[in-house]
This record gives sequence, structure tokens and C-alpha cells, in this order.
Amino acid sequence: MQARRLRLAKASMILCAAIAAPLAAHADNIVTGVSNLGSLSTPLTLTYGHAFNDLDPIAPGLQLSGVPVTVNPSDTFYDDYAFTVGGSSFSTITATIDLGQFFSIANLQVRLFRGTPATILTGPTDPNLLSAWSTGLTAAGSGNGEVQVILPHELSPDSYVLEVRGNILGTSGGAYAGVLNLAPVPEPGPIGLALAGGAMLLGLMRRRGDRDAG
Repeated sequence: MQARRLRLAKASMILCAAIAAPLAAHADNIVTGVSNLGSLSTPLTLTYGHAFNDLDPIAPGLQLSGVPVTVNPSDTFYDDYAFTVGGSSFSTITATIDLGQFFSIANLQVRLFRGTPATILTGPTDPNLLSAWSTGLTAAGSGNGEVQVILPHELSPDSYVLEVRGNILGTSGGAYAGVLNLAPVPEPGPIGLALAGGAMLLGLMRRRGDRDAG
């Protein structure tokens, strides 16, 4: 009797694994958008976002414009926003998500890379990763206000990618939108310049004293 129960339990485990395997394998990472925002100059406030509208409500899953495969709730979408920062000085970037335009999406996260969509790596040890994935957001009914997903970060003139990912839960799609802000890094004021000059002069005097003492 005991042996029979063990065989039944083993058979049940095998059956569950066989059913779960296709479901786990079905989850894919799907690039749903690559946008080139061009060369940005400071100061600048720019809106970014994506409305995922199902083109065929009868077919299972989401049929999205420009996406050759069906997108399911278990799939993770990736949107890349490429841009360059011109000029010769540093700029400060921040990014937010507008909760009033955030619908039917789970685990929405944002990160920032140096490079282009064709050259960036995706691992956490990528030296070009400037800001790691933000805390996941899930649209739960109506909302309002903004959530900051990229904290203030200084950028030198170069190429960058703002990347967004998440899961679309709505049977007819979902949407997100946010604001990207680019501002010039303020030049040091007269007091800051005076302090910096004084520190430099003090360092020179110390080095000269050490040399004379030697």
C-alpha cells in the first residue's frame, strides 16, 4: 500500500512538472519599442511612454503594432529610449512615471545605460549601467501624482539609453507615460570658486613647506 502511494505521488509530481514546464518556457523577453529621441540639450523636459493597444481582441494574447509575436501577461516587454547629450559640460537627468497615465501594467521598472540599444549589455556588472532597475510599480486602479524612477544623475556628453520593462496585464493592453528632465549642472558660484582656490593655495603651501623641510 505504501509503495503504491509513493508511485502515485511520484506520478503526480511528474505530471505537474510536465504541465508547468511549457508554462514557464512560455514567458519571453520581448522588445516592444526602440525610440531615438535624438540629441538633447539643456534645459529640457520630454515626455516618453507607450500605449499598448491590442490590434486583434479576438485572438488570445496581445497583438501589438510593430511587434511580430503575441505578447502574453507572463512576457516581459522592453522599451528602449536612446538619446545623446551634446555640448561640452555635464548635465543632470531625472525621470518620473505619471501615475495618472499608468494602466494595466505590473512590475514597471526603469534603468539608465551609457551607449546605444545595439551596444549595451544587460547584466548587472555592465560598466555602462549608470542607474540599476528602479523599484517595480504596478498599476492598481486610478492613481495620480508622479513617482521618480531615475534619481538625479550627472551625464557627460555621450550616448545613453533609458530602458523600461514590465508585464502587460490588461486583456486589451495597457499604458505608461513619464517625464524625462535634463538640466545643466550649475556652475560654482563666487564663494565656491573662492573656497576651491583657497584649498588649492593651501595645498601648494603645504607641499612647499614639506619640500623646504626636507
